[in-house]
Amino acid sequence: METLMKRKVCQSIKKILTPKQTCLSVEFMNGLRMTRDIVSMYCDVTDVPISKELLTSVRQSNKKYSKRIEAEKEEKLRDKKATEGKKATDGKQAKGREKQLVKKHQDGFTFQLQKLGTQQQLRYLQRISFLNENANYHL
Repeated sequence: METLMKRKVCQSIKKILTPKQTCLSVEFMNGLRMTRDIVSMYCDVTDVPISKELLTSVRQSNKKYSKRIEAEKEEKLRDKKATEGKKATDGKQAKGREKQLVKKHQDGFTFQLQKLGTQQQLRYLQRISFLNENANYHL
């Protein structure tokens, strides 16, 4: 009677899918299902015989798992470096464009300064220096 109850429990465990399991990889899910199937054949974890083949397969699966995790970490690191490099080049290009605009405006200011009188030139120079300091501060 007890073994019949254990079998029913083992069969119901197969069908349960928890939220944690939805984000697991396909390989991991297959491993869980295979383990549950083997345990259900013996109806209890303590009844599963431990052999050399079982232990070697456990070691091999652990090695494969750790290699896969390392590969995923390296891929994420490569992607992160690529996006950071792209952001850095975009930032350098934007700063270069800003410097060009500042230089263009400075050239325009000097041209307009030549047209003004001395009193107006002094006010204009003060305004230009203020704007130039603000522009350099923001770069």
